[in-house]
Amino acid sequence: MTRIISALFETYQDAERAVSQLEAANIPNTDISLVTGDVEASNSFQRDVIAGTGAGAALGGAGGVLAGLALLAAPGVGQVVAAGWIAAALVGATMVAGATTGAVVGAGAGSAIGSLTEAGFPRAESHLYAESLRRGRSLVAARVADEREGEVRAIFAKFPSLDPSTVRSAYEAEGWTPK
Repeated sequence: MTRIISALFETYQDAERAVSQLEAANIPNTDISLVTGDVEASNSFQRDVIAGTGAGAALGGAGGVLAGLALLAAPGVGQVVAAGWIAAALVGATMVAGATTGAVVGAGAGSAIGSLTEAGFPRAESHLYAESLRRGRSLVAARVADEREGEVRAIFAKFPSLDPSTVRSAYEAEGWTPK
């Protein structure tokens, strides 16, 4: 069976390193996604790739997920940079939102939350991730067979990731409520 293993990172750089490690562990590029609300940091990475300098060149030179980053307008979140299967879901949400301007959109259709839910995340996680992206954080997710779950979690543990329960509590203490 396939499951989604995800981690939320404070910085784009930590998310970038996690993606590189997933690729090094031979997780197929088609099963890795990165979405970040830190548009400036990811743009800096892309400039490094183009110029052939810095960490971006070293990581992006081989291609893969990081080389496929694209700027998107995620409904309800704002601008994000995304790559992988979640990016495809967000592109669909952007198209639905654009097509339904002035119309009633049902139950999350055309939203980042709806896209994340359709991509396989539980609705409560989708709300939390969307808010985190809006606040400039980064999400990395991998779709893997059950037997690779521990390996992916160990890769994520190498980098400072955020505990979703702690993040949710902090957001709620500030007055955030999932809509």
